[in-house]
Amino acid sequence: MSVAFKINGQPKRIPSKWEELTLGQAIDLLQWSEDESRKTDLVEMASILSGIEKSKLLDQKQETIESMITPMFMHMNEHVIKADAWKPPVQYVLDGSVYNREINVGEKPYGCMDIFEKALSMECRFIEKIPLLIASMSYKGKFGGRDLEARKDIEDLANGAVMDMPLKEAHSLASFFLTKYNTLLRQQESKAMNTLRPKSGLASRISKYLASSVRFTRSQMETSQR
Repeated sequence: MSVAFKINGQPKRIPSKWEELTLGQAIDLLQWSEDESRKTDLVEMASILSGIEKSKLLDQKQETIESMITPMFMHMNEHVIKADAWKPPVQYVLDGSVYNREINVGEKPYGCMDIFEKALSMECRFIEKIPLLIASMSYKGKFGGRDLEARKDIEDLANGAVMDMPLKEAHSLASFFLTKYNTLLRQQESKAMNTLRPKSGLASRISKYLASSVRFTRSQMETSQR
């Protein structure tokens, strides 16, 4: 349960476990804890947890800072993110708009899928891919004649509203989209192997290329979840 706290006259509730963090807070905390030059900066951790600028916390007493961070600090040392038990919401809200999780991945615009797949291929932890995964699956704008603007819209959504989602909701939702994407890839692989009969040398090469391409994409996706 989050800890009630008052600082500079402002009431705050400081997260004490993973489920109480936003996606952005969780990413910031993990990056903070893995950076040897940063993880001894307890004021930075307090800033991440409270949402108060670091510069405004520097005048606080050390015991105040320690009392703010201790519950979450201990939780981070004793527990990993147990995301397997989290269930994706049927609906979710971004920037005031309500979205349904039951999207048809195969009907998403190519531009959205391109961003989704590139996010999967990034060399980073799964949690750091989540913002772009959700933003690309949620985007309802057009790409035609405005490709750069559409991509900027998706990046803004990823870096803004998606980061503010509860970690529990965002993590389970991104995993749900990933499962749907994996199902689509398997269907495409089956189609490539079974419906493109090699009537000519060219048809045979196309069939083999599509099947191998889908398998490679799926292997990249599965690796990215580790």
